Amino acid sequence: MQRMSVGFSSLRKFAFCTQTYLKLCNINFENQFVLKRHKSFLRRAHFRSFLLSKLKSEYNQNLKYATSSSDRKGNSSSEKEPVSIDSFGAWDSNFELPLQMEASIQHGKPIPRISASDVGCKTSQGKRTYQEDRYWVKDVNEHLLCCAVFDGHGGSECSEFCASNIENILEKNLEKSPDLESLLHNSILELNSSYSKRTGSTCTICLLKDSLNLVIGYVGDSRALLCRRGAPRRLSDDHCPSNITERRRVEQSGGRVITDNIGRHMVNGMLSMSRSIGDLHLKPYGVTALPDIRRTRIKHGNDSFILLTTDGINFVLNDEEICKVINHAPDPQTAASALTEQALAMSSEDNLTAIVIPLGSWGKFAKSASSMFYSFGIGRDLAKSSRFG
Repeated sequence: MQRMSVGFSSLRKFAFCTQTYLKLCNINFENQFVLKRHKSFLRRAHFRSFLLSKLKSEYNQNLKYATSSSDRKGNSSSEKEPVSIDSFGAWDSNFELPLQMEASIQHGKPIPRISASDVGCKTSQGKRTYQEDRYWVKDVNEHLLCCAVFDGHGGSECSEFCASNIENILEKNLEKSPDLESLLHNSILELNSSYSKRTGSTCTICLLKDSLNLVIGYVGDSRALLCRRGAPRRLSDDHCPSNITERRRVEQSGGRVITDNIGRHMVNGMLSMSRSIGDLHLKPYGVTALPDIRRTRIKHGNDSFILLTTDGINFVLNDEEICKVINHAPDPQTAASALTEQALAMSSEDNLTAIVIPLGSWGKFAKSASSMFYSFGIGRDLAKSSRFG
């Protein structure tokens, strides 16, 4: 999509047209708002065109609701919240993203198009002599972006199998059911049933439909995280035998949870996670491949990025530190590389993989993060890792 800069004369014209448009909608609109926002919005010619010529009546209703919701609640005397682009879903990003016109018109608000080419990916062998991590990023169709990380154990055979076969399995199941939650649930179970060997892997998959609807499916301890308003929001829980619910399920299946000499909880003394792909010898003892599925709706006015990571990163960096690193990066690829480098600097001894998916507010919260010389504690408490109980 061609990108154009908008000069001051165009800005004045746009401000006038926008004010006129909003007056027709009976909206109180401060002139300063347009002038304040022009740097981040008006340089996008496609957004200007969209706002003035493509919006349907839904947009009208969203604008009216933004200024009258407090009155409807019986608070007529209270101050109305100022109308802002963020209040009805537009983005304020330092990273250029094209507009997804069809979805924007359908939902009555501007929605960026996020594709596989926008995603930043980095994997590193780290200090190990072998690499068991694998990842996969793909536009399955024009509406659906899919990303996944797989952290193998006992060798790379299982993680390699997952990365090589997940696309075909997803596409086949997508034809059977368009429901994203069912799609992920069935695909992860099929991935496991297709691989019946002793080696194993984690599996964390992200499906992003129309850049708006997000579904995460996972087994194991590879993580998914959303940065909202500059703060981390965990989208997954580690499947570890130190978790009381997971431990109870393992023990009810005849398995034992043993603590090793460095404090890790292990199923039958062999595996530090309670769910995985593969690990055929531990399936009778409660190490299931049944995934947890989570759904959330992306708010591009507040959300900066989605992140998938393996435990080589999670073991040495907490969620807040991860957000600080990524919020300082100019683009997703630089962010993924910086994150793995920071984890290595913090003495990570595992393989490391990061997938960074930019959202509408990319770079918006960089000022809220601390300086680039992060205040990471050298003597961090490793017992807080999911691998320890």
